[in-house]
Amino acid sequence: MLQFGVAKELGMSLSEVRATMTPEELIGWSAYFTVINEEQQKEMDKARRRR
Repeated sequence: MLQFGVAKELGMSLSEVRATMTPEELIGWSAYFTVINEEQQKEMDKARRRR
């Protein structure tokens, strides 16, 4: 699923991502998506507490 997310984020096809990304780059993207997801979860939790 990571490669699909990267392709969508960059506006590339899956085959382009697979042909051009190194494993290190994909690990970096994985870390990026983890941080983004954690931030979104914190914001959702904060919004729920305000109710």
